Amino acid sequence: MQIHAIAPFMLIVSIALSWDCFASTFDDTSPAAASSWSLPMLASAVCITSFGLAFSGETWLIGVAVAALGLVLGRCVHGIKVGIAVPLSAAVLLTYLRFALFLHP
Repeated sequence: MQIHAIAPFMLIVSIALSWDCFASTFDDTSPAAASSWSLPMLASAVCITSFGLAFSGETWLIGVAVAALGLVLGRCVHGIKVGIAVPLSAAVLLTYLRFALFLHP
């Protein structure tokens, strides 16, 4: 399997794992908003970057599919602890960026 076939799935996973904490920054009653702001700030950066990279390709249809699948998967993995999901989503995004630099130096 070629790496360019896996790359969109990395963005989907990155969006899915960071979405819950990113969305909680707009909710005053959520525990993530009441705690330290370091995880929501990291989740915001990862989520917005993943959305931007999803739409940076040649076709907007693939970007829409990646974003939609990431949001759907994010609702499915809603129960994962934020302290694990956000660093894992950052690691997946960094892996995607490493592979993108490997493919297009």
